[in-house]
Amino acid sequence: MTINPLVVSIPTPVGSSGAPTGTVFNITTLPGSTPGFMISGVDANDKPTSAPARFLFATEDGTIVGWNPGVNPKGFTGTAGTFGIIAVDNSGNNFTMPPSSATGAVYLAIARMQMARPACMSPISGAAWWKSMMAIFTL
Repeated sequence: MTINPLVVSIPTPVGSSGAPTGTVFNITTLPGSTPGFMISGVDANDKPTSAPARFLFATEDGTIVGWNPGVNPKGFTGTAGTFGIIAVDNSGNNFTMPPSSATGAVYLAIARMQMARPACMSPISGAAWWKSMMAIFTL
């Protein structure tokens, strides 16, 4: 048996290769879940599409990148389904030239927590609930 690993390209706000520091599976992609952490781009035929990220990546660049095999960046070249999409950009001036004192975020890790929602809590959307349960560790 040959193992063919999937390599996902992680972008930066300026287009070069990102520096991921952590990855989590998005539980809202499981059957019966309310889809959360949506990403948008184009499908393999260059038609607009959106879908929940299956995996989330935190980066040193100050971004949260989502990946779904059915969502690609507009104008992609290469194999469809191998591109991450920037979903949150808090990079600030991390990419200014010449380099200056950076004011953007630097994410060092990402973790998923699972807790039961108290019965007295008012209902909120799956996306809002997911965002409240994701921990991102910064520098």
